[in-house]
Amino acid sequence: PNRPTKFYAAYDDSRVYFAFHCVELPGHPLQAYQTEPGSPIYFEDGVMIQLDPARTMQGYMELRFNALGLIRTTKRGPFWDYTGLAWDPVVEHKYGKRSDGWDIEIALTVSPDMPMPAPGMAWRLTPSRVWFDADVVIIAPTRTNPDVSDPENFAMFRFE
Repeated sequence: PNRPTKFYAAYDDSRVYFAFHCVELPGHPLQAYQTEPGSPIYFEDGVMIQLDPARTMQGYMELRFNALGLIRTTKRGPFWDYTGLAWDPVVEHKYGKRSDGWDIEIALTVSPDMPMPAPGMAWRLTPSRVWFDADVVIIAPTRTNPDVSDPENFAMFRFE
């Protein structure tokens, strides 16, 4: 992408951890203004993880963070019906600003309805970098111009 981004992942006995290291280019100021919980952050610079840990392709959770650290979580399902998604992880995060960009660190406490990561296990997930002056940019695309709302297009992320 034209805005350098690194994505990291790790896990332990009860949590899955993700981190984004986002670089901002000189002359391209951050487009992020919302700081109140529940505010719409869809048209702001940020990052997003869409995950379907059970690999059902019947629904997923979207975690979206703007470049100021505001989080918005959404459950999605077939035809936007997410009533069948039982899993509901606890999401914690930290935000940090640097002179050349910003970082988001995320911890998901795995709920009993989610498969616990283990070596060799795969989750469907797609980490994305989002910025205001462009469409969603996928860091790990699985197809050319994928519909990022379709779990069939999510990457298979294998734990080691």
